[in-house]
Amino acid sequence: MDIDTECPSCGSRSLLTEGPTHPLMPSSPGCWAIFGELLAREFSDPAYFPLHQLTVDSYAASHPGKPERRATQATGLHLMTLQLFVERGIDARAGPTLHKRMVRHRPSCAGSSRRHCAAG
Repeated sequence: MDIDTECPSCGSRSLLTEGPTHPLMPSSPGCWAIFGELLAREFSDPAYFPLHQLTVDSYAASHPGKPERRATQATGLHLMTLQLFVERGIDARAGPTLHKRMVRHRPSCAGSSRRHCAAG
């Protein structure tokens, strides 16, 4: 009898109930394994690679992590990039460049007592 499990973040179901997961993006082992298989396909077949950033941003946005500063910022970054791909038609291959531009001018929390900087 196969036993399936539900991913606590995205709700997908898979048969794999044991295995590694990402430390910052909570998922079931099966969901993480499926994501890994998709990434392997993208890296092994050049026809799929142009969508790689879309895959990564979609997975990360649907597995947001704990409600802390770093996870919130990362999820926001992935959602902003997805918005540019979907609503503005930006080429997904521009994702890494977009991420760098988005974080270039983020506020520093060093030496800050601001409440939003204290968490995470």
